[in-house]
Amino acid sequence: SNLMKNCCGKSEAIFVRVLAAGLILTSCASGTPVLAAGTDKEPSSVDLIECGDRELNYKILCNPRWKVIKKNGELTLILFETETAKISVTVSKSPEKGLNYSDLTPTALQRVYGYADDFRYAKTKLRQQKAVRIEGHPKEDASKFLLDYFLFNNHDLYRLSYGANDYGNYRKYLPVFVKMMKSFEFLPAERKNLSD
Repeated sequence: SNLMKNCCGKSEAIFVRVLAAGLILTSCASGTPVLAAGTDKEPSSVDLIECGDRELNYKILCNPRWKVIKKNGELTLILFETETAKISVTVSKSPEKGLNYSDLTPTALQRVYGYADDFRYAKTKLRQQKAVRIEGHPKEDASKFLLDYFLFNNHDLYRLSYGANDYGNYRKYLPVFVKMMKSFEFLPAERKNLSD
């Protein structure tokens, strides 16, 4: 599918490619990736382009070289992985229906997602939308660091989870995740049906 957009400083067609995992990547007609403003290379040297997922109905900045794992209503992007380290961003949609913002209490989120008792809870906004932010680690793995955002789209609860198995990598890739979060938005109905 082609879309017109201000691309690389000029108006040109945007091409949308759909990868096997259902991840949507966009690039300019000239072949230049669509980069968000301010995506100069961070210490992690990661170039980001707009990606999205039809089934989960969102778009976010990502790197097409990242490993993608999609299963059961969630999509995980592996930003960095070695035998001893792993940094990932996961977007998941809750199968539970009928929830609303008032249901996102610290007690309920800790019970469902298994946070250790010292987690931090805050109400916030993400792109002018109410959200809840959790920072902590799972009860069963004190060495893993998590930064989660919970928000709704059409009464569906979404969790955006940034995780790393050591604090050094957590801090190193945090600026990349911040850019990704700033770019996150749900697709309008007409963008859900993009074809190759």
